[in-house]
Amino acid sequence: MGNVRTMCSKSVRKSRFLTAGTLASVAVLTPVCAEAQDVKDAGIAEIIVTAQKRAENQQNVPIAVTAVSSDTLEKLGIADTSDLKNVAPSLNFSTAVGGFGLPRIRGVGSTGVGPGIENPVATYIDGVYISSPIGALTGLSDIEQVAVLKGPQGTLFGRNATGGLIQITTRKPSDTPTADFRIGYGNYQTVTASGYVSGGIAHNLAASIAAKYENRDDGFGTNVFTGNEIGAQRQFTTRGKLRWESDDAATAIQISGDYADTQAVSPAFRPISPNVLNQLAGGGRRDIDSDIDPVLRSKQYGGSLDIEHDFGSVSLKSLSAYRKMRLYVAFDPDGTTESDWAFIPGANGPAAGFAHGYIIQNTQIDEQFTQEIQLLSSDSGPFTWVVGGFYMWSKGLFAPGYSVNAFQNAIGLYTEVNSQQTLNSFAGFAQGTYKLGDATNFTAGLRYTHDKREASGVRQVFSAATGEPLAVQTPPLGVEENYSDTFPRMTWRLSVDHRFSPEVMAYASYNRGFRSAAYVVANFGLETALSNKVLKPEIIDAYEIGLKTDLFDRRLRFNVAGYYYDQKNVQVMQIRNGIQTVYNADGAKIYGIDADIYFRPVPALTINGGVNWTHARYKSFTNAQITIPNPSGGNTITTGDATGKRLQNVPDWTLSLGASYEMGPVTISANYYHNDGWPADPDNRLRQKAYDLVDASVNFDLGGGASVNIWGKNLTNAFYFQQLGASNFADNGVQANPRTYGVTLGYSF
Repeated sequence: MGNVRTMCSKSVRKSRFLTAGTLASVAVLTPVCAEAQDVKDAGIAEIIVTAQKRAENQQNVPIAVTAVSSDTLEKLGIADTSDLKNVAPSLNFSTAVGGFGLPRIRGVGSTGVGPGIENPVATYIDGVYISSPIGALTGLSDIEQVAVLKGPQGTLFGRNATGGLIQITTRKPSDTPTADFRIGYGNYQTVTASGYVSGGIAHNLAASIAAKYENRDDGFGTNVFTGNEIGAQRQFTTRGKLRWESDDAATAIQISGDYADTQAVSPAFRPISPNVLNQLAGGGRRDIDSDIDPVLRSKQYGGSLDIEHDFGSVSLKSLSAYRKMRLYVAFDPDGTTESDWAFIPGANGPAAGFAHGYIIQNTQIDEQFTQEIQLLSSDSGPFTWVVGGFYMWSKGLFAPGYSVNAFQNAIGLYTEVNSQQTLNSFAGFAQGTYKLGDATNFTAGLRYTHDKREASGVRQVFSAATGEPLAVQTPPLGVEENYSDTFPRMTWRLSVDHRFSPEVMAYASYNRGFRSAAYVVANFGLETALSNKVLKPEIIDAYEIGLKTDLFDRRLRFNVAGYYYDQKNVQVMQIRNGIQTVYNADGAKIYGIDADIYFRPVPALTINGGVNWTHARYKSFTNAQITIPNPSGGNTITTGDATGKRLQNVPDWTLSLGASYEMGPVTISANYYHNDGWPADPDNRLRQKAYDLVDASVNFDLGGGASVNIWGKNLTNAFYFQQLGASNFADNGVQANPRTYGVTLGYSF
């Protein structure tokens, strides 16, 4: 056992510089290390993390982390970030209008979106912070590993990490020629193809390129009004990298670029109660009955420059990145049709197309530039530290947003909103760890963030017949609004950890995190009870104790943590007339327990799982916007008291349990996920019921690098909603995917 640990340690030291500076939180040990350990004792391989921006054994880090390897992602068919909840129970993932990702960790997350509004669970791809919820919903291709860091990360990461982090690490280019190809076919006439190629192209210079294509030609349901299928989707992603390293491996420069395009007949927006016309949608529960077929078009692209240099006693890292995300959606918010109405798309905009029906049509664009500098001390000595700075510029806008609501439709009008907000954010941070003897560490960190936001916008009413603005606009319609303010904030981290033995470590921590304030540009031009223009910053004080263990000669890894959060200025969403707004609740109280288990009783069998219990309640919410069903259909939105009610989209219990068994060339894998349900609105009137998911695969290694994988997801065909909400139109929901299955052929070398 001692020899094996020495081999692993050498592997880590050799790659320390290449991983310590990265923001990605997990780096699984090299295959050589894992394989050596398998031969010696069939124990669980160590996982090296950079959750504190230096390479450390996950079991030594006083932070709760769930790490998912690329092998697990592939076996269970986890294709995008929304699927990660199946293997990380502390994470719950919902969507908004099909194209926005809304992750929650331990009850902390978002229900509302809009230009410039960032998620409180931060998403990082290869160290690059993704500010927009458009980018949070992303495909997982050419992945090395994914990790979920639980709880506020207010010092080293800081930017809107009040709930935690989802970190995605993609493969680095290698001098060794490497290739991986996959082609598959599944039900709903789904065709998939992916490829990854990497190798050296010059002295010390390596390159890689990855691409993935998926076309689901059949939809999951039908629009019974038009007769067309809904839920079909076509997606293409690609990423390329160039990496240069100096002869002495002291300097590394990596350039990355990526592009993603998604086109879908979604969201499948269906009322589940009588709407304002006192109608229910026709068809089955996976069908819709709408004036138009929904449309979703999403494009994302970006690039980064990563420069690292090791001076010996310290290492320096610079990470520069640019990203742009665009989402266009069009759908019918009332979810039913009138036989004497017709929708005729406009040739150059919405003018002719908005003559009839209730239609929402929005284009949101989010653009960002980030620059981070890190300086890290070496691992020698009792005191280790990291200092750095972070700058972010971002711009979010409607370009534009259109809507026809229940009142304007009767007189042939529609509204158009053109609004935007920009952000300039500066932050400086420092964190240090001091060894108090051989077994105890004390960590303290501090971050100061200064945000400046500027916003402007105008809402006008147009004639659907002519496409021209009305000559007379009732103020504030037609009047441009302008806002500007600064939002400074200090956050921190304190922790102490103690190793009782080589197998057992305990820790306690106190963290403060915050989610940036923002302007609600969707409300510009409105003067109603829901037309607040500014969101206060969300503040969390988080207290946590945890235990990390490797037991039974490293065959059982059991990590458990208990937490208590005091959350202020919770950001909450409400929809009126198809317009989504976000406002603040005074505060919430959250506490619970989560645990991860990894068990390898024999070399051929691996069992892994997790459980999370979260008690998340509003401790003060007297201005809650609640909905009351009307006897004639639809809902009345009024102000009520939701104090003591459950937070939206937060299940009390989640559980996952997976296993993988190798029988020679055949590997059988399965995963079970349980969610006990969650409320969709502040007064908890509308709820998603408990549901269970079962995924499985059988992989055949054919030799010579070839393989066949037979897979299935949601094998019990459980029905549940990925989005659920109440508006004045009706209670409505967007269905999650039904049972899918298929076969994938692979070849790699």
